[in-house]
Amino acid sequence: QQPDHNFLGLDIKGERIWRGSTRAEALGLTNVGFLRLMAHQLTEHFAPGELSEIWITFPDPRPRDRDIKRRLTAPRFLNMYQTLLTPGGVAQLKTDSEGLFDYTLEVLAERPGAVIDVATRDLYAETDPAFAAAQAIQTHFEGKYRAVGVPIKYVRFRLG
Repeated sequence: QQPDHNFLGLDIKGERIWRGSTRAEALGLTNVGFLRLMAHQLTEHFAPGELSEIWITFPDPRPRDRDIKRRLTAPRFLNMYQTLLTPGGVAQLKTDSEGLFDYTLEVLAERPGAVIDVATRDLYAETDPAFAAAQAIQTHFEGKYRAVGVPIKYVRFRLG
């Protein structure tokens, strides 16, 4: 849909990388790549200001209190994203987890300079065009959750 953009999928699970790369190849996509790594390793592969967008799609919500620092929207990760994003770059989260969504909104509200562009607790109930791009992209997990009626939470934010 966007041949003028490059897309890079990151995951720690090799099977998901294989599935995504196989699908991209079958579709003839030449602007898609994949890396198998942990999120905290992003700074080893990208320079400051190199990314224009970061999508965090259906991460492990890490519901236990002892795992809060491992949530992909914890302050240490937001700091990293801010470094990697171009000025004005955006980050986006899609999740089925109410807890992770609430946590993310709280962390963003407490963060100086963070701006929430749009947020919703039910992405596919939205008719506002501001949500159209997020609705047009559906992950494997997203399809599974939607099929059983789980609302998809979504937030697009800037870390300026």
